[in-house]
Amino acid sequence: MPADPRTDVYGFGITAYYMLTGVLPFNGPEVHDFVTQHTEKKPPSLRGKVPDELAELVERCLEKEPSRRPADGAALVSILSPVMPVMMEDILPPTVMSAAVPTFKPPRQRRNPLPVLAVLLSLVVGAAAFLAVEQPWKPSAQARLLLRAGQPGLALERLDHEDAPAVRALVLEALGKQDELTTLLKERCVAVVSGLSPADRERLKVSFARCAQ
Repeated sequence: MPADPRTDVYGFGITAYYMLTGVLPFNGPEVHDFVTQHTEKKPPSLRGKVPDELAELVERCLEKEPSRRPADGAALVSILSPVMPVMMEDILPPTVMSAAVPTFKPPRQRRNPLPVLAVLLSLVVGAAAFLAVEQPWKPSAQARLLLRAGQPGLALERLDHEDAPAVRALVLEALGKQDELTTLLKERCVAVVSGLSPADRERLKVSFARCAQ
């Protein structure tokens, strides 16, 4: 099945589960066990451990059938935003809520407040990052992740499907393909520099001034 935004929503669900529990929903231990668990087994329920709304969202993200998951990062944000006040009632002490909200319902059964609140806020930021940073289902974004994971060869394979000169330059540099990197910089210098961070420009020793030479 080809990767799309719902693939990354699944990854978001795995991350959320780990942040909330300190353990992964599936623990193998062998490769074939991981494959079977991710494709067939439901994760242990979070209900009763975290606010119900948050447990439901994580369960939706981890649905085996992609069509049952939130469609993308925008959908995650739209789901999290309206339920945040409800979940914060469930988490924060009444004194904090009363200072922020004039009227509120009595909180339900209290859980460990600060860890869950920190995770909740992190999840909102993480969901928003799907929209604000880059689209992680794109080959270039996947190539960046593989590069960070120390797999530049696999990263280069991802780039066969997308024109991403800046990422390609980073991958070529990591692979030691200096001749190809030099050719890329000669042909597409501005495009490469435009997509690099200041630190990456310094490492590759490139700049707009060099492009103009």
